[in-house]
Amino acid sequence: NTADTPSPTFSSSPTLSCDNDSALFQLSLTTDRYGDETSWSLVDSNSEPVFDVKVGTLEGDTKYSFEKCVPKNSCFLFTILDSYGDGICCDNSKGSYSITYDGSEAASGGDF
Repeated sequence: NTADTPSPTFSSSPTLSCDNDSALFQLSLTTDRYGDETSWSLVDSNSEPVFDVKVGTLEGDTKYSFEKCVPKNSCFLFTILDSYGDGICCDNSKGSYSITYDGSEAASGGDF
C-alpha cells in the first residue's frame, strides 16, 4: 500500500524535485473546523492508491500540504469527500483545496 499519512505544513514551496519522467503532484488543503469529516484520495489508472487519507485523520482548521512525484503522461483520479456532506468551505469556516500538477493549477475548490 502506497498510501501516505498527512503531514501538516505551512510551506507552499515544493520540497521534492522530480526526475524527467515524473511530475510533481501537490495538494494544498485547509480543513474547515470539522477536519475529521474530510477524506481524499488520488488513484492511478490501475486504481492503485497514490494517497488515501481517511475520515478521522485530519484536524480542524489546519493547513496541510501533500506532494509526491508521479509518472508523467499518466491519468489520475482525485476524490475529496466530506462525511457530513457540507464541503469544507462556506458555512463552517474557510476550508479549501488546490491541486498543482507539474507546476500548473489543475483544480481547486471547497464547495462540494
